[in-house]
Amino acid sequence: MRAGARWGRWLTANRELSQQDDWAGLVPGLLLLAVLLAVDIATGRESVLTVSFLVAPFVSAFAGGRWATAVTAALALGLNAASGTWNHNFGDTDYWVRVLLVGLGGGFACFAAASESEARGSMRRFQVLNDVAGVADGSMPLSRTLAAVTEVLVPELADICIVDAIGNGRVERAAVHAHGEDQAELERNLRDREPSIPQTIVAGEGDLEPRFIPEMGEEELRQLAHDEEDLEFLRSLAPRSSITVALVSRGRRVGALTLIVRYPARRSYTRQDVRFSRVLADRVAVALDNAGLFSDLQSIERRMDSVMEVLDEAVVIHDRGGNLIFANAAAARMFGFESPAELLAQPRNAWRELFDVYDETGDPLPRERLAPARAMAGEKQVTQTLRLISRRSGKELWLRARARTVPGPDGEALYAVTAFEDVTELKEAEFAQTLLARTGELLTISNDYAETVERLAALPVPQLADWCSIFAPRADGTLEQVAIAHRDAERGAIVDRLLAEYPLYSSDDMGIAEVLRSGESIVEGRIQPLLERMARDGRHRELLAELRFGSVMIMPMRIGGRVIGTINFVNDADRRPFDDFDSDLAERFAVRAAVALENARLASERGEIAATLQRGLLPPPLPEIEGWSAAALYRPAGEENDVGGDFYDAFQLESGWMLVIGDVTGRGASAAAITAQARYTLRTAAAITSDPLVALTALNRALLSGSEPALCSVAAIALRDSTSNVAEIVVAGHPPPLLVGPDRVVEAAGTGPVLGAFPDASWALDACRVEAGEQLIVFTDGVTEAMGPAGRFGEERLREQLLGTGTPGQAVQRVEAALEPRRAEDGLVAELLAS
Repeated sequence: MRAGARWGRWLTANRELSQQDDWAGLVPGLLLLAVLLAVDIATGRESVLTVSFLVAPFVSAFAGGRWATAVTAALALGLNAASGTWNHNFGDTDYWVRVLLVGLGGGFACFAAASESEARGSMRRFQVLNDVAGVADGSMPLSRTLAAVTEVLVPELADICIVDAIGNGRVERAAVHAHGEDQAELERNLRDREPSIPQTIVAGEGDLEPRFIPEMGEEELRQLAHDEEDLEFLRSLAPRSSITVALVSRGRRVGALTLIVRYPARRSYTRQDVRFSRVLADRVAVALDNAGLFSDLQSIERRMDSVMEVLDEAVVIHDRGGNLIFANAAAARMFGFESPAELLAQPRNAWRELFDVYDETGDPLPRERLAPARAMAGEKQVTQTLRLISRRSGKELWLRARARTVPGPDGEALYAVTAFEDVTELKEAEFAQTLLARTGELLTISNDYAETVERLAALPVPQLADWCSIFAPRADGTLEQVAIAHRDAERGAIVDRLLAEYPLYSSDDMGIAEVLRSGESIVEGRIQPLLERMARDGRHRELLAELRFGSVMIMPMRIGGRVIGTINFVNDADRRPFDDFDSDLAERFAVRAAVALENARLASERGEIAATLQRGLLPPPLPEIEGWSAAALYRPAGEENDVGGDFYDAFQLESGWMLVIGDVTGRGASAAAITAQARYTLRTAAAITSDPLVALTALNRALLSGSEPALCSVAAIALRDSTSNVAEIVVAGHPPPLLVGPDRVVEAAGTGPVLGAFPDASWALDACRVEAGEQLIVFTDGVTEAMGPAGRFGEERLREQLLGTGTPGQAVQRVEAALEPRRAEDGLVAELLAS
């Protein structure tokens, strides 16, 4: 702490001292010279005072300004030479003596100023050495020692100071300190940059002569740069001069010290600075050695090597610059190298040439998103799953990477340690199970053909293939691409354009047509020869080349021994070819996909049939009935019930009108068929006999004669005379109609057995008088069974809604509003209202 306090006090004083420069004393010297000149001119020839001009340079010299003294001395000599003009003694012996004396005095003053400046510089250097020594007692930890040493040197001796640690032939950046407005960014970039220390210093060869660059030009920058990007960075530093000197303590080389002066500094380093830097380096080396730089570095390496040797898990270590500095034997084997040394010998960006790297979703991973780089960027602990594909062998490797950092002496991340676990078998099994499970899901929900084929094509992309398509034969002999999923949408558009210009046919000799005919799959590791044979002309060949085909799998889709289409998997040319695992998985996928596709096709066909039936079974508009007003409500409960079992109808008899409402058991196509039978049987029988009872009896016989049991409930109302207010009602297993008056709601008729249950069933015809202001309400149980937040709608709630309604339209609107938040359980809610 005492050393740190001494360093802090010196730094404040030294910064004040550094504000003095070579122009110190110029103003006092010039002012004195001006006063002496004025006195000499005023006295004229009576008293010549020009020899006193030599006092002014000594005033500037006393202040220690070398350039200020030189300017003052030159001006004093010039004025003295010009004094012969106003003193009228030009050329006299006294005149030349005075000029000589002023010239000699000015020269002596300049020498004195230079000596003073040199002495001051020596004192300042001596002070630097003392303060470096002040932090060399080991009383502070290494990080604080590094900070103290570099801050002593900047900006007194350099604009940038860099300390690098050296051990076992490796160089690690230990500290960076800079001066200027861009200090933070500059220090960060220099800390991440790979050091460029002379090999003689790194290897400890020779006498470790410092690297001295007095003037940094373009050629020197290129020699220091690692690549073009690094060259641009070095140019942005605007370095003017630099010195790099080895740090040696107790005979051990512990690192290197680099001092840099930047433009627009007015000075460059000299040989004298180089000599001083060697002395300074000895003091810095002692300070860092005492603080444990060398021992810490060696200790880290020893612990690292010992631990990694006993691990079966693959481990690699990167430094701040992203360079691979360590790999154990397990890592070398995992990445396809015979030894760690061979792996470490690879160039920095070799992984881009050796592997394609993807994340779990199949997207490419740039270097900055890999686990070691993310850890270096500040993430405390990174866990990442990678998918590597070797460009040399095509082998696929799934890895789980875990990365953490090791802090350096300055507290910043020094190393990123990454452990890799090979999870290839696990991920392949997981992907296969997931793919087949998702295909299985489509077996139960594949009701829409177009949606199903799109989802089937998308499932294998991009984990199994770069793109997937499904083809099916058409009746006209062409092959239709019914779906495509491509990881690159633009190239997917090229496929569409290609097929539009060059369609495929069932009669083609090869490719998809061949698989459709033979039922045998095709797996090609290199598809280019096949494409060359398939190309029909130059334009076709160009479009095929744009797709960058690599390998392909064409799998037949079979249903009951019949090939209904093909599912095709394609990898790009820069991706590995398909292997046995891929082809086996693709075959199993094709089997399930065929079933899902067939289910979707059948469901779509059934849906189309049902929709056609439904359109034919929709209730007709209510006719105009003389003497009566009527209104109706029909509301399907949902998509499944578009083809429902509820119906109503109104048709004219020979003497009057008949209104019927019914409910057939079941749903779907079978219910629609019975509904049609019920409607048209009732309509035909009633038209012939004009008797509701005969019509119900005829429908009962028809239902009983069917091959499968079918039940139907019906309420029928006959209106005989427009002048009469009596309605004849017959009910077969249906909710009885309601008679609604201003202050009452009562049942208008009794009920009999349901139709289709008993061959000897009979029904009674009830007469109901409907007075002015009253209504007949006929409904299905879809109204009373409708469910909502408050439970079942029920007949009691229906009666409450109907009470007080004056017209059929009002009754329909009130019931519809009450049913709005509810879901009808049956496919039809219908009311017939008459008054």
